[in-house]
Amino acid sequence: MKNLIYHKLLFVAVFILVVSSTIGQTCSSWLKDFSSISGECAALTTDSDHNLYALFTDASQFLVKIDQDGNQLWIKPRPVSAEFLSMYYHGSSLYIMAKSDSTCLLYIYDQQGNLIAERSVPLPTISAPVKMIITDDGIYVAGKKKVARFKFDLTTDWSVPVDFDNQDLIDIAANGSGMVCVLSARSYQEIIAFQINYTNANLVKITSDGGAELFSQSTYWEAYSTIVSVQGLVAFSDRVTYDVVSKSPLGGYIFQNATRIFGLNGSLIESEATTIAGKLFYEPTDDIVVTCSVFDDYALYWFENNPRFYVRDKWLYEQSHFVQRGNDLYNYNWFPSAIFSDGTNSYLAVKSQNCYLNQFYLGSESSMKFYIIKLTSDYCLIPDEPIYAGPDQSLLCGDQTLIGVEEFNPKASGDELFSPHSWDWREPDLQDNFNCTLTNPQTGYYHIKVTSGDCSVQDSVLISISKETNFSYIVNDKTITLTRIPPLSDQFSWDFGNGVTNNINPNPTYTFPNDGTYSVCLSGTGIPSNCISCANITVPGNYTGSTLGGVGIEQRVFGKQVVAITPNPATDQCLIQYPVEFVPERVVLTDMNGKQFSVHFTLSSDGCVVNTQLLARGLYVVMIDDGYNVLKSRLMLQ
Repeated sequence: MKNLIYHKLLFVAVFILVVSSTIGQTCSSWLKDFSSISGECAALTTDSDHNLYALFTDASQFLVKIDQDGNQLWIKPRPVSAEFLSMYYHGSSLYIMAKSDSTCLLYIYDQQGNLIAERSVPLPTISAPVKMIITDDGIYVAGKKKVARFKFDLTTDWSVPVDFDNQDLIDIAANGSGMVCVLSARSYQEIIAFQINYTNANLVKITSDGGAELFSQSTYWEAYSTIVSVQGLVAFSDRVTYDVVSKSPLGGYIFQNATRIFGLNGSLIESEATTIAGKLFYEPTDDIVVTCSVFDDYALYWFENNPRFYVRDKWLYEQSHFVQRGNDLYNYNWFPSAIFSDGTNSYLAVKSQNCYLNQFYLGSESSMKFYIIKLTSDYCLIPDEPIYAGPDQSLLCGDQTLIGVEEFNPKASGDELFSPHSWDWREPDLQDNFNCTLTNPQTGYYHIKVTSGDCSVQDSVLISISKETNFSYIVNDKTITLTRIPPLSDQFSWDFGNGVTNNINPNPTYTFPNDGTYSVCLSGTGIPSNCISCANITVPGNYTGSTLGGVGIEQRVFGKQVVAITPNPATDQCLIQYPVEFVPERVVLTDMNGKQFSVHFTLSSDGCVVNTQLLARGLYVVMIDDGYNVLKSRLMLQ
């Protein structure tokens, strides 16, 4: 490609400008399984609130609304038995086109899924509809031999025959300025010394007053059994492109795909081998095309290894995002049925079997499933879900553990991911990867920041460490009564700090012969030195205590945030104080066995008051969550 480096730099600069100027759902992405809906997804579109609509063809349930987080809001039954082909959102309404035999059907729905208007278009106006597009001028429908324009109330503006060289219309497109054109084609064979397969293709401008102007004629041919076809019409701001595909008539093997670029005057600017587009959508705001290739285990492209989602600019530079095949390299399918971009996010409807998108395994080795995927503004998949740090864990002191995800994508690494990721564990001395080993874990939260493209998400994992050597004590004059606190080790050894030991009685009572301060410790066979519990006992005295001390630790989320709990130890209730900008939505207490309790709390001017009457006595990790950040401390109940 000419000036490839220049084009790449300019393309990246455009992307940076777009990312910096867009607002709203730029970093929102998700992947949802909608296999419960039958039929093929024919079209996707969004409204002004970033809700997504999916149109299904040949299905009893044909129209679905999905909110910006991927939750299904409603699903509507098909009004008639017809093949639904196209859908656009314009103004505050959904415009839908269907085909029943050769008749064109037009519908208008509101955002609640209510039918507002419908029309069966007479055959003289349009016949055998192929595709509908919408511009500011109206609704354009391409039929087999005609193009018709309709007003937004579905009445007819005009209908114009487009029948140059006895070709059939196969696609219609418009650019951001409202220039409309159609692609028509006719295929035939000639046998001289051998068989030659021809396809004639025309580009025709459709004027706003209902005229049809032929501005490009081309002929393509292949010899013997190879056939040639045209598809994927795109009208950019200053040029028009379509793909020329050479393939086998049996098995669908693709030998070559070339994209032809024409000026608006019909002159051929360039032709270049490109990735074949299964489904594509032109995004006029950025003057780019988002598209996805089709792969299955019978129709492989000889020059490709993996299916891909990619973005193509008008110079044919492609930014690719690869889909990884699963464990069975000869049994996989990837069938995109619809694609859409609203200038902020891109959406893809796909049936998949045995494929990976980043950490997500789509389908199975034996069957396909249907998914709808939302990508960020820079075409990455990085859902804001708690899936990166791994599940919370309860450990015994001295254990090592793995945090993060065990395997992010077993079939890809680095730039082979659909959208490359970077991992940043916020605690020091942790390896920045999708998982890391804690050789000396401490009770508390470990945080990870995951970045893909210009977007990042944060997740955390709670590690709760329990000692097998904790104990409580009661001092009465010079006598101490010791009680071990679960979890308990089979092996134990008491050391009273004066040379006297005991490994027979698990909960001994001992009288010190002399006044003084003694370090009483509980250890056991195989217990690391840092897991031994000790308490300084002064006799004579009259008091109680335990080795479950150390309350009021601080939690680092965005800088050092200190959580104060009073009283601590507490009995029936306590007051949790936190930074003034923090407004808690949830308070969770976790005991030393890892069991979690969501507790009732009341907001006050000083913080939040937590009722602890119904909780068992002991040490708890306290987590307060405002929906975005998490702060933590410890609380002793006695």
